[in-house]
Amino acid sequence: MVLPLGNRFWLVFDVFILYQLARHGREAQVVPWLKRWFYPLFALSAVAAFGAIYTFTLYFHDLKGVASSMSMNLVMSIAFPVFHLVAAGARGPLHQRRLAQDGRHPRGTPVFLATWWPAQFVDGHLRTHPSVDEPTTYGFMYFLYGAIFVFD
Repeated sequence: MVLPLGNRFWLVFDVFILYQLARHGREAQVVPWLKRWFYPLFALSAVAAFGAIYTFTLYFHDLKGVASSMSMNLVMSIAFPVFHLVAAGARGPLHQRRLAQDGRHPRGTPVFLATWWPAQFVDGHLRTHPSVDEPTTYGFMYFLYGAIFVFD
């Protein structure tokens, strides 16, 4: 299976983020047991995340990753301000890079997806994967789009 160009593009960023976390994450921890067990927990978290995304994709036929990416986006939109408040005054490469990325988050993504995603279905089937049926409702996606827009 060959990854589409867009997926390869994002994979580069994801690998870079994981590299930064592996390189700087342990030293950024302030809880002693978390610092001690950082790498095993990092590996376990990566395996769990891969398993969750893979099975989510299969279960919901989310072959384009729209539902999974917007679900993760909502979690991050809620969590990042909390992390920022908890880590007020924090220093270090991970914290500074995370803060720098706040302003670059594409605020229009939910608005774009609200119109683009339904247009990907022709005669009730996903244009690029005819075995995937169109959802009976877009309510879940519209909820995600609206919540992300509000929290961002």
